Amino acid sequence: MPEGLTSVGNWTFESCTSLNVVTLPDSLTIIGDVAFGGCSSLTAITLPVGLTSIGEGAFALCSRLNGITFPDGLTSIGEGAFFGCSKLTDIVIPESVTKIKLNPFIDCDNLTRIETMPENTEYTSIDGVLFDKQLETLLAYPTARPNNTYELPEGVLYIHYWAFYNCTNLLEVTLPDSLISIGDRAFGGCNSLTAITIPDGLTSIGNDAFYGCHSLTAVILPNILTSIGDQAFAWCIYLSVITLPDSIKSIGKDAFEGYNQVLLSVTKGSYAEQYAKENGIAYMYTLGI
Repeated sequence: MPEGLTSVGNWTFESCTSLNVVTLPDSLTIIGDVAFGGCSSLTAITLPVGLTSIGEGAFALCSRLNGITFPDGLTSIGEGAFFGCSKLTDIVIPESVTKIKLNPFIDCDNLTRIETMPENTEYTSIDGVLFDKQLETLLAYPTARPNNTYELPEGVLYIHYWAFYNCTNLLEVTLPDSLISIGDRAFGGCNSLTAITIPDGLTSIGNDAFYGCHSLTAVILPNILTSIGDQAFAWCIYLSVITLPDSIKSIGKDAFEGYNQVLLSVTKGSYAEQYAKENGIAYMYTLGI
């Protein structure tokens, strides 16, 4: 690309499947959304020192991209920027990055660690897992992190959208008492997950939060939970009974879709009973109520 160029526009090289090496000019500051998305033969790209922004899905499905080094002036990394980059094994986020929109590294099958420079004021990493600096939000868990169990640190309030998506080697996750919200698709596709401890303070479970967790056999929902999103437990084929507390005021579309044997345990006269009736889901009254 010619020197003097300052941006690569959205979708510019999308699905240029024969492109294997790209040289970017030092003048470049912006790589747009899906700019190199689907460039499945791209093996190497050097990001220039002046680059400040990488757009959403900018390198999505660049499945042969062997590694990426971020320049020190980079400030923003978009959602799913490196989605499906299955050759990436480790990431280091520089001091300058101040904006990460959702998880940039979804479905990076061989990613084992996400590190941050200690001087970064917005983000930090603990054992290769990405958090905000205040340790209130877990942003991204590397898909190929070798451990098959994980315990979130106490003080975390939120699990962000897509944080654990398709982490297929995870067997068990322990959530902290401080947690109040699980975001959309947070554990979607974690098909080896057999156990998750949900804390008493959780108030919301997002859309598709546990979609396709085929091995999940039991979930105990807390008594202050107020909302369950669309398809939150869809295709959790071994969940047979789910007790829904009185506190629930909202259950999304097809929250329990995909298996015929689910039985909802509800309180008589509750919103959960009404939901079960309206959606043709078998239910029973919770014992002792």
